[in-house]
Amino acid sequence: MRTNHPEGATYEGKLCYVIRDLGRIEERVALSEPWELGSGDKVILLEGIRGGYSFDRVQLKTNTLNEREVIK
Repeated sequence: MRTNHPEGATYEGKLCYVIRDLGRIEERVALSEPWELGSGDKVILLEGIRGGYSFDRVQLKTNTLNEREVIK
């Protein structure tokens, strides 16, 4: 799976596509900006999901992006 993180993009309060553990794509609102853990992995808080969620599995929803493009 590949996600695109536009340089300088802000996430908090914006609608995102989220790829869940079994590959299902959901739309969630980001509750924070991403941050880096001590391991170097980035995580983000999302509405309805407890704890930090892998930022590698989150993509901003834009007017030009559709669900099929997230699955690549």
